[in-house]
Amino acid sequence: MNSSAATPDLTPKQLRFVQEYLLDLNATKAAIRAGYSRRTANEQGSQLLSRSDVKAAIDAAKVERSERTEIDAKRVLREIASMAFYDPADLIGIARELASTDECRDGEGVVEMNGKRYAVAGIVSPAHIAGLPENVRRAIIGWSWDRNQNFTLKLADKSKALDQLARHLSLYNDRLEVSSVEALGDRIARAKSRALAIAPALPSISQAPPSRVEPVQDAARAGDHDRDRDDPN
Repeated sequence: MNSSAATPDLTPKQLRFVQEYLLDLNATKAAIRAGYSRRTANEQGSQLLSRSDVKAAIDAAKVERSERTEIDAKRVLREIASMAFYDPADLIGIARELASTDECRDGEGVVEMNGKRYAVAGIVSPAHIAGLPENVRRAIIGWSWDRNQNFTLKLADKSKALDQLARHLSLYNDRLEVSSVEALGDRIARAKSRALAIAPALPSISQAPPSRVEPVQDAARAGDHDRDRDDPN
């Protein structure tokens, strides 16, 4: 980036901050590396990011870097999609799932997918990666040899990649439906309406048949009458 031409109003220290900030997008660390005091670096970094000329310089540098490296949002999304939609069936030769103690046979390698290990025939060295379908190659995130000296490929976690795409596309609805007193009041009102709608099906107190409590009360009164008659006082 031709910093002096693009942002003539920035000081050399501010231009250095812009360059350092692009390394890790950490304003405090960028301020320290640019020469600002460690004691005030957090405050200085925040103030620098709030300046319109500094933000313009950072944005210009990001655009230039993206053009230079040919890395943009579309390319990143394509790579995430490759890791989300690769087809394990394209790994011709997947024969069996391996337990942690299993060993591969001669001519077999190991493929790790979503936390599981599979024995794969014909993939026993890095040179064999070139023979895999492109969509599988793009989903490979690492390779090594395990403790049994089996060549091991590690493929991307499809669930994680799909989650990244879903969040980018805003497919999740994380909002709480009952978010206010008014919404809760609406729910209570609807519940009350449902209760009133079924009320006619229930007998009212006036319609209820006579209970057996009254005879018991009569018997009790009769007993009291008898005691009063026998009591000489």
